[in-house]
Parts: sequence; structure tokens; C-alpha cells
Amino acid sequence: MKIRLLIFCACFFVSTIYAKHLRVNVKSETAILIDADTGKVLFEKNADKKMFPASTTKVATALFAINKLQNLNSWIKVSKEPLKKMPKRVKVAKKYKIQPYYLEPDGTTFQLVTGEILTFRDLLFGTLMISGNDAANAIAMHISGSIEKFVDELNIFVKDLGCKNTHFSNPHGLHFPEHHTTAYDMAILMREAIKNPILLEMMSATKYQRPSTNKKESMELRAKNKFIKHGKFFYPYVIGAKIGYTENAKHTFVAAAKNKDRTLIASIFYSNDMNQKYRDAAALFDAAFLEKKETRKLFDQKSLFEKEIKGAKNSLLAKLKDSVLISYYPSEEEEYTAKLHWKIKKPFPISIGDKVGFIEIFSEGGEFINKYSLIAMSDVELSTWKKIKDVYKSIKNRQIYLLNVILIIAFFVIFEIFYKNLKKKRIKSSALDKD
Repeated sequence: MKIRLLIFCACFFVSTIYAKHLRVNVKSETAILIDADTGKVLFEKNADKKMFPASTTKVATALFAINKLQNLNSWIKVSKEPLKKMPKRVKVAKKYKIQPYYLEPDGTTFQLVTGEILTFRDLLFGTLMISGNDAANAIAMHISGSIEKFVDELNIFVKDLGCKNTHFSNPHGLHFPEHHTTAYDMAILMREAIKNPILLEMMSATKYQRPSTNKKESMELRAKNKFIKHGKFFYPYVIGAKIGYTENAKHTFVAAAKNKDRTLIASIFYSNDMNQKYRDAAALFDAAFLEKKETRKLFDQKSLFEKEIKGAKNSLLAKLKDSVLISYYPSEEEEYTAKLHWKIKKPFPISIGDKVGFIEIFSEGGEFINKYSLIAMSDVELSTWKKIKDVYKSIKNRQIYLLNVILIIAFFVIFEIFYKNLKKKRIKSSALDKD
């Protein structure tokens, strides 16, 4: 952890504590654990390596879609294009010179049929909870008019969120050579997704009643995600998760968990074992949640702050009314900024115990943490020379004031004389005219 303090108007001070990143034996190829509130990295393993994301892609698809279409009750009619399929062996034989969004016969679906009408909400559940590739395609087609255009807009969207090493070729995550992301980028996407309570509900649901439609009867569908279902791999603090798998990507996983005041996100790619992703995620979350906050004293009440004051007999010495304490988790790296503000009362003198300023503490992201008062430790009076200058200035000001008064009186006297003379001349002139 790094604490950086910039104290303006007084001095420059830097205090550094090196982060103690979590030590966890993660067997998956790449992984990362971040704090959802601060974005700080607690653990990483090849976190910037480009990987195939499989169905974790659908987190980005749902996030973008719900930003474009807020009405969950919007009706969507499924057309033929989103349901087009091609076996993987044919895709490979064609060297993937095909539409990247084509489905595969053995891929996971929401069991959509051409002409079926469902709500946007139903299709979102089908995308996130069931992981239906057809549902993701249907949403994309409805949102942007074509799946290609949706993907183009999706890539712009994720870049704007800060995903620098991500490029999506389709909305669902079925394998395509240029379709890739990183553990870090997926954590960014999940961090945004869990801010939306609707998406969070869908990523934590274990079953969903698919409603009856113009083409199908109602049916109950259940999630395959073991991290959110009671059983051997259930994680008690999980608040949302998305699984994925393709032959090329192997098992992929992104999840969010919350314990007390801490919300964390784990992103894991390329787990050879179906259940290893759950074990790795649980190990990362457990290691972080077992951490206890540490407290560092940045300034105590013995810390002295000095300020030269123009015209004062002596410098102002001040101390903090309370110690400045910062609490943090050892695995999180943070920088804090301290800004010192002097608030000197006028006129003098300053007495011991007077409040003369304060220190503000801000997080690295600019969030205000707290404010601490500064108290004078010494009396401060004007210097003798300053007193003489002030007296002289006062006398001079009085002289100027008297001179101004005299000038004003003189003006009115002259004006009065001038006015009387003018009046006499007018009377005399009038008398001559009559003669």
C-alpha cells in the first residue's frame, strides 16, 4: 500500500507502505481479484494476457443492452437471423470465414424459435442465467438492427469503460479467433454490471420460469452455476456470477462477493477442470475476506506545522486537534492526498488555542475522507515595525480623510459664492432692461 501526502501551503511530505498482495495458489491460467468499490488489484496472475472469454462475454452484452434499452417490458420478436447455426467442424473447415455470431447445434440455448415473442427481461434472463447464445443474438438484433452493428457498438462501449485489451466478435462468446479479452478487462465489466440491480438479480438467480409465448408453453429453467447454488461449491458471500465454456477457452468465470463493507470481484480464465474455477474463486475471496484492516497514523497531535506571517513578531506554530488515522486492507494499494489550509483570523493577535486552519484527506480517486482542525500553539502578535507602520498608515488615512472633507467644504463655499454672484448679475441685468 502506498500513501502519498501532498500538503499544500506548508510543505511536501510522502509516506510509503508497500502493498502486500494476497498469496493464493491459483491453478487457472489467468486470474485477478479486485475491490469493486476502489478498483484496486488485490491479486493477479497473467491478468493482462489475452484469453478467449466464452460465455462471460454475455456480461458485456447484457450491460450494453440494458444501457441502450431501459424498458424491460419491451416486446422482442425473434427473427431467423439470430438463430442461424453452423457446426464447429464446419466453422473450422471454413477457417472461420463466416458470420462470427452463428450458433452451434450443441451450444447452450434459451430454446428460442423463429417468430417467438418475449420481453426484453425474459431474454436477459435467458442470456445471463441460462447462458442462451440464441437469447444474446436476439437481443443484439433488436437493439441495433443487426448483430454486426451491435458488436461494433459493444466494442466502443467496452473501450469507453477502460477495457484496453478486449475485442468481441459476437454477443455470446462462442469461439472466434479474434474474440478475446483479459481477466482484468472482464473484472472491469463485472464491476460495472453489479452496479445495476437488475443484472445482479439475474446473475444470482438459480431458476427462472420461462413464460408461455405465442410459440411455447411455460417451463421452469435452472442455472448450472454451482457457485450460486447450494451444494459443494456454493459460496455464501456470492452476489452474482457468470460461467462459460468452449473447447478453446476451457472453463471461464467471473463473480462478485460481498462480506460486510467489502465487495470483491474475481475473474478467472482457462480452467482445465470444470470445478477448478470455483475453487480458485473461493480461495481468492477467502484470502481477502480474512484480512483485517490495519491503521496507520499519518500525523499525530505532536506533529508541528509552522507558518511565517507577514508583519508578525514571530512564526505561527500549530498542531492537530486530533491525530490523522487511515484504515486500510494490507493487500490494497492506495494513495492519499492531504491538503493543508491556513485560516488566519484578522486582525491580530492570535492566541494559543485559536483555530488557525485544517487538513483535508482525500483518497487517490479524489474522494473526501475527513477533515482535521489545526490549533495555534503560540501567541502571535504584530512586530514593532508593523505596529509603527499601521499607526502611520492610520494617521495618514486620517489626514487624507480631513483633506477630503476640507476640499468638499471648499467646493460648496466656492459654489455658493459663484451662485450668489450669478444671481446678482441677473437681477441687475433685468433692471437695466426695464429702463
